Amino acid sequence: MANYSLFSLFLLSIISTAWTMSRHELNDNPLIRQVVPSDGLDQILLNKFEHQFLEFKKNYNKVYNTEEENEYRFGVFMSNLLKARRHQKLDPSATHGITKFSDLTPSEFHGKFFPSDKLQLPSSIYNAPNLSTNDLPSKFDWRDKGAVTRVKDQGTCKAGWAFSAAGILEGVNYLSSCYLVDLSAQQILDCDTTCDPQNPTNCDRGCDGGFTYNALDYILREGGIMAEFDYPFTMTSNTNHCIFDANIVVSSISKIFHISNNEDQIAAYVAKHNPIAGKIS
Repeated sequence: MANYSLFSLFLLSIISTAWTMSRHELNDNPLIRQVVPSDGLDQILLNKFEHQFLEFKKNYNKVYNTEEENEYRFGVFMSNLLKARRHQKLDPSATHGITKFSDLTPSEFHGKFFPSDKLQLPSSIYNAPNLSTNDLPSKFDWRDKGAVTRVKDQGTCKAGWAFSAAGILEGVNYLSSCYLVDLSAQQILDCDTTCDPQNPTNCDRGCDGGFTYNALDYILREGGIMAEFDYPFTMTSNTNHCIFDANIVVSSISKIFHISNNEDQIAAYVAKHNPIAGKIS
């Protein structure tokens, strides 16, 4: 169990100046109409959202160039918060709230932080055998067992694919050594330029995006991955300045498995093997 890594790719459905917007303008906003009942928003809720938007801009240093952009972003902000309120009611166990991305539409967020190309899986990746799902626990969380590192912030670098690959190995490394070590996503960003053999234009491109499967294949071929302490994340990438040192790798891969998109199989591998990674779009 400790000498291989598992990965599953699956989809989940996701200051300047003080100002005010009229109730009529808000209810006419198409972003708001998607999630607001036909009778509109009451004034107390509007006032609350206006205050939250001002705090959001202050906390995240948001400055918009025009009044029109400011009003548009407020509409997006409102839409995202209303959706968050609805999702919170549907799943009280989750936590939904304001983040630095709250003024982005789903398509804007996806365009900024996820590569758009699809990938042919590397030949080094095997299909995982199906496991029995009869005896699965109702709840299982590797965080409770100390096998998951802290949440990472990629900033404006499209590094989620690299953090995903590093995160898998962090869990596997913990299970084999009982030591939880943050691994270097920066090594992957700087050193991995793997391309899809079926489509040579689909390559890992540092902060311009990449593919977790490719990153795992790179780590397998390179012989391992360094600790984040030795090769820290910089929110930038430079494929002409790879400083990988094979003498100080802390985790390596012997085999990579692709789990099917079947949710029961995903749950089985999580509960019976190790943490896995998934892409949220």
